Amino acid sequence: MGNIFGTLNTGYSGLKSHQTAMDVTSNNVANASNENYTRQRAVMTNAVPLNTTPGDLGLGSQVSQIVRIHDEFVFQRYQSADNAMENSGYKQEVYNTLNTYFPEVDQVGIHKDLQNYFNSWQSLSENPDDGALKIDLATYTQTLSNSIQNTREKVGAVQDSINEEIEVAVNEINRLASGIADLNEKINTNEAGGFDNANDLRDQRDALEKALNKLVNNSITKTNLTSQTNIDPNSVDYNEDYTLNIGGFNVVDGDGYHPLTLNKENNPQGFYEISYKRKDWKEFPMEDVITGGRLGAMLDMRGRNYSEDKGGFTDGEVQKTIDGLDKFAKGLIESTNNLYAQAPTTKMSSSVDINANYSVLNSDVKVNEGSFEINVFNANGEKVTTKAINIDAITTFDAAGDPNSIVSKINSDLDDNADQNANNDVDDFINASFKSGKLVLELGNSFETQGYSFNITESDAKNPTNFAGALGLQRYFQGEDASSISLNSTLRDNPGEIESGVTPNSGDQKLANDMQQLQYEKVNFYSLNSGELESQETLERYFTLVAGDTASRSADVDAVHDSNTALFNSVKTEFDSISKVSLDEEMTNLIKFQTGYQAATKVITTLDEMINSLLQLK
Repeated sequence: MGNIFGTLNTGYSGLKSHQTAMDVTSNNVANASNENYTRQRAVMTNAVPLNTTPGDLGLGSQVSQIVRIHDEFVFQRYQSADNAMENSGYKQEVYNTLNTYFPEVDQVGIHKDLQNYFNSWQSLSENPDDGALKIDLATYTQTLSNSIQNTREKVGAVQDSINEEIEVAVNEINRLASGIADLNEKINTNEAGGFDNANDLRDQRDALEKALNKLVNNSITKTNLTSQTNIDPNSVDYNEDYTLNIGGFNVVDGDGYHPLTLNKENNPQGFYEISYKRKDWKEFPMEDVITGGRLGAMLDMRGRNYSEDKGGFTDGEVQKTIDGLDKFAKGLIESTNNLYAQAPTTKMSSSVDINANYSVLNSDVKVNEGSFEINVFNANGEKVTTKAINIDAITTFDAAGDPNSIVSKINSDLDDNADQNANNDVDDFINASFKSGKLVLELGNSFETQGYSFNITESDAKNPTNFAGALGLQRYFQGEDASSISLNSTLRDNPGEIESGVTPNSGDQKLANDMQQLQYEKVNFYSLNSGELESQETLERYFTLVAGDTASRSADVDAVHDSNTALFNSVKTEFDSISKVSLDEEMTNLIKFQTGYQAATKVITTLDEMINSLLQLK
């Protein structure tokens, strides 16, 4: 049977329970602007009743637990949407930077410099002996080269910058993962016995999860899913075990932590490699398994697969732009040099290293099947002999004893003029040889002193072999790609030596004509990775495609990012409606708990009066 003091304790329990509920509510209000806070609820239940003859007699209320209103399923959707938005957002940032390097192509930049370059050749073709025009041509040539180099350098700097950001991202992932492991240990300690809810610690872990999820795709495995719909229909959480996996590797296992490692010592350009080190110290590369988030975007943009043979990445969005510039520059260099081989000279030497035993058509240099001609001129500019050199599947550069090699064909003792004269053929004036991996063609000393010269022309200008251009036998441009293209240093220092004709004769403008005509001709562009022919375009058109491809990929990313942002905002609204603090709801609860507190106070006050009455009766 109850008594007055038991009733007093019952009133006190109500006072205490509502005080605790108000504490929880005031904590919610205080953290209303805390992005990483999850609203909490004091779960108020009746105390264990006293069993009496007329029936159970209630002994007041108690706060059985304080729970956070967290829906793990919505949280996972939030994480996934946030990860996708971070991934596309980072790509958008990089593309916005790249696009600034390709301004309006018809007005400024490489496109305009290319037009000025060809216009200079046209001006020279109209006045082939004008030294001032040759100086202008050299200036415009170097301006074009500098623009290509500068653009290539800026794009390469973006790739280098991403590489440095990868270091920051991996270090941050390790810091966050280590923090999660530490929190797991604290949560396990606080919740031992199953009585305490480590709500604030769980919020801290969720905050680290969200930060890590922005950086990289991961999967988190937890057990003992618990739904508390009696408290809130959206309260679903896990209570036991914890494993965080990145790319198939457990980075966090309960309170254990296994960091990702970085290494750039083995990469000649200092690009980082990411790996996972097991407890047995065995390392596994991770570039190909890291996806999503900012780090996944960094690898997508920078590239994942580095090839020492190619001297760069074989993939990566920024690498595509770099490759496009390199292919454009290589096409410009080789097509120009192939034409400039028509300029009369006394010696030609290839600028690339060649294996003499290689088949010409299957070597690293891109030569086409067909034939080119070697022409010899006397001091008066008259052609004295010509020899056609055919290139087919069995032609080598200078394989020992091979009569089909380039060297053998040039040096062959044939009656090139078909005049029965054994002393006026190409082999009588020119000697071909291989020296230290270079193909060398040179006039005999006596003929050089007599003013003789020679050049190389294509037998079929519409289907060129590109032999002279691919080997760099007579270079107008030096360099191999966008990072090294430049006007030949000899011509840069002495622009007056730029040739405008294909013979030593004054007034010959054929070479200048061919050069300005090159802008309308289709040029072969090859894959830098496979060496296969990719396309045949004019130089202007191909550069437009390079710039346009970057802009097109940028537009695709913009569309994806807009979609990802819309999805994230939608999921975030749902997530916030469940877990974030609603001030209207909390104000209502404050009034409710205040009323309950006042009622409990009234009970105690009434009981106090009853006790005083009893004391007065005594």
